[in-house]
Amino acid sequence: MSDKQSILVWDIPTRVFHWLLVICFAGAWLTSESERLQMIHYAFGYSACALVLFRLIWGVVGTRYARFTQFLKGPAEMMKHRSEEHTSELQSH
Repeated sequence: MSDKQSILVWDIPTRVFHWLLVICFAGAWLTSESERLQMIHYAFGYSACALVLFRLIWGVVGTRYARFTQFLKGPAEMMKHRSEEHTSELQSH
């Protein structure tokens, strides 16, 4: 028996957002050249905009791992990470 534990990083709304955005992008791309499917093309585009708006809101008020504060860091934090990364690269050579 395996002792591996499943850890979910993103919540269900974030996962659904990503897959719906993929569908909207692919649908808009597939319908982009057809005048007959122009309204469907618009629907995919507006749906993608609505999804991005949802994600922006969910990134502020959503669950812990869906929030932007979990993965967006300031310039000082990025420079600190880069210097630590550079130091570890020098030590490994």
